[in-house]
Amino acid sequence: MLRFADVLYMAAADLQMERDQLERRFREWVRKGMVEPSPSFDALLDNSDYLPADVIGILAAERGLSFFWSYGQAVRQLRGEPARAHLTR
Repeated sequence: MLRFADVLYMAAADLQMERDQLERRFREWVRKGMVEPSPSFDALLDNSDYLPADVIGILAAERGLSFFWSYGQAVRQLRGEPARAHLTR
């Protein structure tokens, strides 16, 4: 029988795996030219993990994004929300 702590650990590991997969899909989508319609990345809206430098460069050059360094900030700006330079991680 699984203990409660084991179940919680397994649930947390599953959530981390899902987030990692979504981050990877986002990076691949950007690197492959951001073909429209874009997949939904709404689950990354509150994600504060840092983006790789090449992805930041592509988003800045091709989509005009600014003042962003995390997945959540990039996804929000891609949705049309304004950049918020005063935000810190």
